[in-house]
Amino acid sequence: MSVEVVFATVDAAVALPGGGQVRLRRGEHWVATDPVVTQYPHLFSDDPRYGARYTSRPAVWDADGGSEPPVEVATAAPGERRNTVRQARRG
Repeated sequence: MSVEVVFATVDAAVALPGGGQVRLRRGEHWVATDPVVTQYPHLFSDDPRYGARYTSRPAVWDADGGSEPPVEVATAAPGERRNTVRQARRG
């Protein structure tokens, strides 16, 4: 049996579709059809470099110019909406 998985690209807390919250940890494996993944697809990638741990970088990754997984852009493009959960302010 094969299940498609994706990897969280950020550390974040997101709202669950039915209420409540769930924490995402960068590199965690998630089932691609999970409701959290389908609601927040921009927070996941099928790039396995997000979920990999290693003591020596695999040589095959150097074949693509040594690039790391893409870095999320922190600023929204014109007209783009970001789905984020605001942290409560302390103090």
